[in-house]
Amino acid sequence: MTELRVDLDGPTPKNWWRRFAFLSRMWRLRVESVCFARSQRGGIHVMIRTRNRIAPERMVAMQACLGSDPIREAINLVRVAGLTRAPKFWRGRWNVLYERYWVSPTSRRRKRRKQA
Repeated sequence: MTELRVDLDGPTPKNWWRRFAFLSRMWRLRVESVCFARSQRGGIHVMIRTRNRIAPERMVAMQACLGSDPIREAINLVRVAGLTRAPKFWRGRWNVLYERYWVSPTSRRRKRRKQA
């Protein structure tokens, strides 16, 4: 069994289900379930469970085709490239959807205060 994890930056696109159905047929996915959850930043997390076993490189490509955040999938691709050298603990943890982010005091993600 494989779980595809798609991170949509914003609301679900109107044609998402059509794209999903087309790609599922094309890839011959045996889909068990599709679960949607809101992310903290206003996007949508989609978890797709399949009975298929899918190689990590292909999972990254599938997630990207389903509209996942391109930066997330670029990072996932780098992680996948190093899986054979990664400690066993990390081999099953490369495809992560974060619920929360820790933001350091020096991070650019912090909201800047308006100066008076």
